[in-house]
Amino acid sequence: MLINEFDPWKSPMCTCPPKYSFSPYTGCS
Repeated sequence: MLINEFDPWKSPMCTCPPKYSFSPYTGCS
């Protein structure tokens, strides 16, 4: 599944890849 930028919390593990790490929409730290 693709991680939705607007709903990062939808991910069960909430693991954001490097390319999404700098994304302001990702609530995963």
